[in-house]
Amino acid sequence: TNTTTIRSLHPYYTYRCSVAAYTIGEGPQNQPPVIIETPQDVPSAPPENIITTDVSTTYVRLNWTPPPTEHHNGVITGYVVRVTMANTQESYNLTSNTAELL
Repeated sequence: TNTTTIRSLHPYYTYRCSVAAYTIGEGPQNQPPVIIETPQDVPSAPPENIITTDVSTTYVRLNWTPPPTEHHNGVITGYVVRVTMANTQESYNLTSNTAELL
């Protein structure tokens, strides 16, 4: 049995892999190629274009765009917004499955 490790793959990608033997030249590739699907990973970039609108004394609307597509590393199913009170450093998380939180 022969083994090799393929490195530097991207998360959430599909690859086709084939192998050929080599002597004085390359022989035929195995058919069909083996399909390799790498699992999802966490996004590798944060959301962008974060803006606040509709600021009042009791709420603010927060809008953003998803991270760039090449940094999704899977299917984005939601967002976590961390809110920290500046004077006490007390914080809590809010979750949203859209790019808007009110």
